[in-house]
Amino acid sequence: MNRFWRAVFWLVLILSIFPLYTRYKAAAAPIPPGVHLGGVELSRLKEPDQVQAALWERFDEPIAVYFGDERLILRPEDVDFQLDVERMLAEAQQYLEG
Repeated sequence: MNRFWRAVFWLVLILSIFPLYTRYKAAAAPIPPGVHLGGVELSRLKEPDQVQAALWERFDEPIAVYFGDERLILRPEDVDFQLDVERMLAEAQQYLEG
């Protein structure tokens, strides 16, 4: 019976620590684990400036678009492409809050 109570004790302890851990994770990262912004996994980054730099690295390259048989190259600066990183982070924050 002693083994049973020891297991119950550890289970209660772990379950009581879990809410503290989730609060810590919410405060430690602007983006929760597993959330992708623009197809880029960014949860390892802590600062909004780092997130913006990582997104610009991905989206600052030209893309090819085909119109019929014609291939067009679109450069972000030519089409006035802009990233709204603050809005993307605000939407990601919703997943931290539940």
